[in-house]
Amino acid sequence: MIFFKELTTKQLVGISGIGIVLIAAVPIFYPNGVLWMLIIFLFSYIEAKINPKLGAILMKRIDHNRLAGVSGLINTFVMSATPLGQIIFLGTANIYSPNISWFFMGFLASMITIYTIITRQQDMELVEKTRESAIL
Repeated sequence: MIFFKELTTKQLVGISGIGIVLIAAVPIFYPNGVLWMLIIFLFSYIEAKINPKLGAILMKRIDHNRLAGVSGLINTFVMSATPLGQIIFLGTANIYSPNISWFFMGFLASMITIYTIITRQQDMELVEKTRESAIL
């Protein structure tokens, strides 16, 4: 999977957003467990590529004396977002229906993907790669 190595973190987030949309669409439009697991497996691999790239970005941009604090703060936000997402999506599924919850999740992932595509010109990693190649 050398292709994913060349992509920037922002591009991987956009692809991951597409994966979440597909994961949310399967139970609504074509409930097939095998297809669902295949999509989850594929996009979990893509999402796993984001974490090391994010760590590398942090190491480049953050002063080494503050790196542990900033990394801990980011991890705290990520860990606190999980229960919040469970409250929102499981609450929606219990109050209304699971399909509405999946639709809502797919809609939010679509918005993230669209935002990522619209702001692709502001991708800092891509700008840095362009600068490095221009210097060489």
